[in-house]
Amino acid sequence: MQDVPKIVLKRLQETSAAGTHPDADLLTAFAEQSLAESERAQVMDHLARCSDCREVLALALPAMELVAVAASTRPGRSRWFTWPVLGWGVAAASWGAGRGVCDMSVSLRHDGTALVSCGTQDIGTGTYTVLAQVVSDKTGIPVDKVDVVLGDSSLPPGPTSGGSTATATILPAAIDGTNAAVKVVLTVASSIKGLPFQNGDDPPPLVMTAGRVHIKGEPPANGVPYGEILRMANLASARGDGRSGGLGADPRSRDYSTHSFGAQFVEVEWDPGIARMRVSRVVSVVDGGRIINKRTATNQMAGAIVMGVGMGLFEETIYDPRSGHPINDNFADYIVPTIADAPQIDVHFLDIPDFLLNEYGARGIGEIGLAGIAPAITAAVYHATGVRVRELPVRIEDLLGAHVSA
Repeated sequence: MQDVPKIVLKRLQETSAAGTHPDADLLTAFAEQSLAESERAQVMDHLARCSDCREVLALALPAMELVAVAASTRPGRSRWFTWPVLGWGVAAASWGAGRGVCDMSVSLRHDGTALVSCGTQDIGTGTYTVLAQVVSDKTGIPVDKVDVVLGDSSLPPGPTSGGSTATATILPAAIDGTNAAVKVVLTVASSIKGLPFQNGDDPPPLVMTAGRVHIKGEPPANGVPYGEILRMANLASARGDGRSGGLGADPRSRDYSTHSFGAQFVEVEWDPGIARMRVSRVVSVVDGGRIINKRTATNQMAGAIVMGVGMGLFEETIYDPRSGHPINDNFADYIVPTIADAPQIDVHFLDIPDFLLNEYGARGIGEIGLAGIAPAITAAVYHATGVRVRELPVRIEDLLGAHVSA
C-alpha cells in the first residue's frame, strides 16, 4: 500500500461531493491499491467513463504506477494515467510465392567487366543490385564491375514487378545465363595454346572463380584472368543466354505449396483529449526465403509498412454513386501517409532458403511486408480504445465514443 498525498485526498473528496462519482474513501482505497477485486472492478469501470476521476487519480503518481500497469492489458484502458494511451496489436500474414518466365543475357567482357541485360525493371526494390550480386557470386567479378541494363523492350523479356515474383523469377535466368557465359570462356581457354594449365592434348577440367580460369582443385591464383583469355582469342566478350521457366514447369512444385510468411507487431498512440491516433512503432518478422541483399530487402519492408499505415489510417477512394467516378482522384483529397506519419520501424528476416523456387532459395518479398499491417493496426486500436473497427481506414469518428464503449 502507498499513501496518497493530502492534496490528492482533498481533490478526491471534492470530486466525490459532486454526487456522480464513487465515494472518496473508495477512490482513495483504489489509489492505495487496497480494494477487494470486486470493488476494484467497479472503480475501473467508472474510470473508463469518467475523465474527471482519471485526472484526479493521475495526481497520485507514482502511487498509481502499479495500477496503470495492472490496467494496461485491458482493451481501452491501457495507461490511463499517462498520455498518450498505448495499444498493441499483432497479425499473421501469408503471401503466395510464385515464379514466372524470364529470359536474360549475360556477357563476360574482355576488359574484366560483365553485362547483364533483361527487359524487366527496377521500381526501387533492388533488382539491379540483386542481379549484380548473383553474377558476381557466380564468377568472382567484383560487384562494381557488373553492369546491369534493364527496362527496355529491345532486351530479353522479363517479369513485371508485381505479385512478389520478380526476384524468384529473375534469379534462375541470371544463374543460367552466367553459367552459359562461363562455359564459353572455359571452352575458349581449353583451346588456346601456351596457357599455364595446358597439359598436352588432354586439357584438365577447368573452372572459373575469383574472375580467373584455373584447373579444378587448384587455387585461382594459379590461373589466368578470364579477360586476358578473351583478348588472347581476339574476342570482345563471351555471351550466355539464360531462361527461367514458371514454377509450374518444375515437377516438384506439384507436391508443395509455396508461401512467404510474416508476423507484424504494431503499437499505436491514442490521445482522446485531442482525438489523435498514430502508429508509433512497427516490428515486422518475415520468412521470405533467403535474403539476397538485406539492405534493399529491409527498405522494401519499410515501404510496405508505411503503405500499411496508409491502408489502416488514411487511404480511401470515394466514388460518385451516380457515375462510379472517383471523387477524390487527386493528392489534395486522397490522403496518403507522409514522413511525419512514418513510425519507428524494425524489420527481421528468418533467412531460411526455399530451394524449390531457385538455387539461392530466394522468394519475392513485396506484398508480405504489407499484408498484416492494417489488421495489426486495428487490433492495436482496439487495445488502446476498446473500439473494434471493421472497415478501413480507421476514422476518428469511430473512436470518439471510445470512453463510452470501453
